[in-house]
Amino acid sequence: MEIEVKARAPKDMENRLKKIKAKFVGETKEKNVIYNSKFRDFVRTGEIVRVRESKNKMILTYKSVRYKNGIKYAEEIETSVEKPIYSILEKLGLFKDVVYHKKRREYKVDSCNIFVDHIRGLGKFIEIEVITKGRERGGKKIERIMHLLGIKENDIISASYPELVRERINKEKYTK
Repeated sequence: MEIEVKARAPKDMENRLKKIKAKFVGETKEKNVIYNSKFRDFVRTGEIVRVRESKNKMILTYKSVRYKNGIKYAEEIETSVEKPIYSILEKLGLFKDVVYHKKRREYKVDSCNIFVDHIRGLGKFIEIEVITKGRERGGKKIERIMHLLGIKENDIISASYPELVRERINKEKYTK
Protein backbone atom coordinates (compact mmCIF):
# COMPACT_ATOMS: atom_id res chain seq x y z
CA MET A 1 0.00 0.00 0.00
CA GLU A 2 1.18 3.50 -0.86
CA ILE A 3 0.57 6.18 1.76
CA GLU A 4 1.31 9.77 0.80
CA VAL A 5 0.70 13.38 1.64
CA LYS A 6 1.03 16.43 -0.62
CA ALA A 7 1.43 20.16 0.11
CA ARG A 8 2.58 23.29 -1.69
CA ALA A 9 6.36 23.45 -1.39
CA PRO A 10 7.71 26.55 0.35
CA LYS A 11 10.54 28.30 -1.52
CA ASP A 12 13.11 27.04 0.99
CA MET A 13 12.03 23.37 0.84
CA GLU A 14 15.33 22.15 -0.64
CA ASN A 15 17.17 23.82 2.29
CA ARG A 16 14.79 22.20 4.77
CA LEU A 17 15.53 18.81 3.19
CA LYS A 18 19.28 19.41 3.57
CA LYS A 19 18.79 20.31 7.26
CA ILE A 20 17.15 16.94 7.96
CA LYS A 21 19.90 15.20 5.96
CA ALA A 22 17.61 13.92 3.21
CA LYS A 23 19.61 12.04 0.58
CA PHE A 24 19.17 13.36 -2.97
CA VAL A 25 18.30 10.44 -5.27
CA GLY A 26 17.84 12.13 -8.65
CA GLU A 27 15.74 14.22 -10.98
CA THR A 28 13.32 13.14 -13.70
CA LYS A 29 11.03 14.81 -16.21
CA GLU A 30 7.70 13.14 -16.87
CA LYS A 31 4.69 13.37 -19.11
CA ASN A 32 1.58 12.01 -17.38
CA VAL A 33 -1.53 11.06 -19.36
CA ILE A 34 -4.59 10.40 -17.21
CA TYR A 35 -7.43 8.36 -18.68
CA ASN A 36 -11.12 8.20 -17.88
CA SER A 37 -13.79 5.81 -19.09
CA LYS A 38 -16.96 6.19 -21.12
CA PHE A 39 -18.47 3.46 -18.94
CA ARG A 40 -17.31 4.38 -15.41
CA ASP A 41 -16.21 7.81 -14.21
CA PHE A 42 -12.83 7.20 -12.55
CA VAL A 43 -12.86 10.68 -10.98
CA ARG A 44 -16.08 9.77 -9.14
CA THR A 45 -14.91 6.27 -8.12
CA GLY A 46 -11.49 7.42 -6.85
CA GLU A 47 -9.59 5.43 -9.46
CA ILE A 48 -6.74 6.55 -11.68
CA VAL A 49 -5.46 5.02 -14.91
CA ARG A 50 -2.24 6.74 -15.93
CA VAL A 51 0.50 6.35 -18.52
CA ARG A 52 3.72 7.99 -17.35
CA GLU A 53 6.55 8.63 -19.81
CA SER A 54 10.06 9.52 -18.65
CA LYS A 55 13.29 9.19 -20.63
CA ASN A 56 13.08 5.77 -22.31
CA LYS A 57 10.47 4.35 -19.94
CA MET A 58 6.66 4.09 -19.98
CA ILE A 59 4.64 2.86 -17.00
CA LEU A 60 0.91 2.05 -16.94
CA THR A 61 -0.56 2.57 -13.46
CA TYR A 62 -3.90 1.72 -11.91
CA LYS A 63 -4.66 3.31 -8.53
CA SER A 64 -7.62 3.04 -6.20
CA VAL A 65 -7.41 5.99 -3.83
CA ARG A 66 -8.95 6.74 -0.42
CA TYR A 67 -8.22 9.64 1.98
CA LYS A 68 -8.16 9.85 5.77
CA ASN A 69 -7.27 13.16 7.48
CA GLY A 70 -5.68 14.43 4.27
CA ILE A 71 -3.36 11.42 3.99
CA LYS A 72 -3.81 9.42 0.79
CA TYR A 73 -3.97 5.62 0.94
CA ALA A 74 -3.69 3.96 -2.46
CA GLU A 75 -3.62 0.47 -3.84
CA GLU A 76 -1.28 0.77 -6.81
CA ILE A 77 -0.55 -1.65 -9.64
CA GLU A 78 2.12 -0.76 -12.23
CA THR A 79 3.62 -2.38 -15.30
CA SER A 80 6.05 -1.34 -18.02
CA VAL A 81 4.43 -0.69 -21.42
CA GLU A 82 5.26 0.64 -24.87
CA LYS A 83 3.66 3.24 -27.20
CA PRO A 84 0.86 0.96 -28.47
CA ILE A 85 -0.70 1.21 -24.97
CA TYR A 86 -2.36 4.49 -26.01
CA SER A 87 -4.26 2.75 -28.82
CA ILE A 88 -5.12 -0.22 -26.63
CA LEU A 89 -6.62 1.98 -23.90
CA GLU A 90 -8.67 3.95 -26.44
CA LYS A 91 -9.96 0.73 -28.06
CA LEU A 92 -11.08 -0.37 -24.58
CA GLY A 93 -13.24 2.78 -24.31
CA LEU A 94 -10.88 4.94 -22.30
CA PHE A 95 -10.09 8.51 -23.32
CA LYS A 96 -7.37 11.03 -22.49
CA ASP A 97 -8.76 13.19 -19.70
CA VAL A 98 -5.77 15.21 -18.46
CA VAL A 99 -2.16 15.58 -19.57
CA TYR A 100 0.43 17.26 -17.37
CA HIS A 101 4.21 17.59 -17.26
CA LYS A 102 6.22 17.20 -14.10
CA LYS A 103 9.84 17.81 -13.11
CA ARG A 104 10.54 15.71 -10.01
CA ARG A 105 13.45 15.86 -7.57
CA GLU A 106 13.57 12.78 -5.35
CA TYR A 107 14.98 12.50 -1.82
CA LYS A 108 15.05 9.74 0.81
CA VAL A 109 14.80 9.97 4.59
CA ASP A 110 14.58 6.71 6.51
CA SER A 111 12.11 4.61 4.49
CA CYS A 112 10.24 7.66 3.18
CA ASN A 113 10.45 8.95 -0.38
CA ILE A 114 10.19 12.72 -0.62
CA PHE A 115 9.46 14.36 -3.94
CA VAL A 116 9.73 18.03 -4.82
CA ASP A 117 7.56 18.34 -7.92
CA HIS A 118 7.25 21.24 -10.31
CA ILE A 119 4.01 20.85 -12.27
CA ARG A 120 3.88 23.00 -15.39
CA GLY A 121 1.20 25.66 -14.87
CA LEU A 122 0.62 24.80 -11.18
CA GLY A 123 3.89 25.43 -9.34
CA LYS A 124 5.92 23.49 -6.77
CA PHE A 125 4.69 20.78 -4.44
CA ILE A 126 6.15 18.33 -1.96
CA GLU A 127 4.99 14.73 -1.63
CA ILE A 128 6.02 12.45 1.22
CA GLU A 129 5.42 8.78 0.45
CA VAL A 130 5.79 5.46 2.25
CA ILE A 131 5.17 2.02 0.80
CA THR A 132 3.99 -0.20 3.65
CA LYS A 133 1.68 -2.99 4.70
CA GLY A 134 0.62 -1.21 7.89
CA ARG A 135 -1.45 1.97 7.56
CA GLU A 136 -0.82 3.09 11.15
CA ARG A 137 2.98 2.83 11.02
CA GLY A 138 3.21 4.42 7.56
CA GLY A 139 1.01 7.33 8.63
CA LYS A 140 3.19 7.93 11.71
CA LYS A 141 6.36 8.04 9.57
CA ILE A 142 4.80 10.63 7.27
CA GLU A 143 3.63 12.74 10.22
CA ARG A 144 7.17 12.69 11.65
CA ILE A 145 8.72 13.87 8.35
CA MET A 146 6.02 16.54 7.99
CA HIS A 147 6.93 17.82 11.45
CA LEU A 148 10.66 17.86 10.65
CA LEU A 149 9.98 19.84 7.43
CA GLY A 150 7.56 22.26 9.09
CA ILE A 151 4.54 21.09 7.10
CA LYS A 152 1.34 21.45 9.09
CA GLU A 153 -1.86 19.45 8.72
CA ASN A 154 -3.69 22.47 7.26
CA ASP A 155 -1.00 22.71 4.52
CA ILE A 156 -2.05 19.32 3.13
CA ILE A 157 -3.65 19.22 -0.31
CA SER A 158 -5.85 16.18 -0.83
CA ALA A 159 -6.45 16.88 -4.54
CA SER A 160 -4.38 14.88 -7.02
CA TYR A 161 -2.32 16.60 -9.72
CA PRO A 162 -4.96 15.69 -12.34
CA GLU A 163 -7.66 17.29 -10.16
CA LEU A 164 -5.55 20.43 -9.72
CA VAL A 165 -4.96 20.61 -13.49
CA ARG A 166 -8.71 20.16 -14.17
CA GLU A 167 -9.47 22.91 -11.64
CA ARG A 168 -6.98 25.29 -13.30
CA ILE A 169 -8.40 24.56 -16.77
CA ASN A 170 -11.97 25.17 -15.56
CA LYS A 171 -10.94 28.39 -13.84
CA GLU A 172 -9.30 29.63 -17.06
CA LYS A 173 -12.47 28.80 -19.06
CA TYR A 174 -14.70 30.84 -16.76
CA THR A 175 -12.40 33.83 -16.27
CA LYS A 176 -11.94 34.55 -19.98
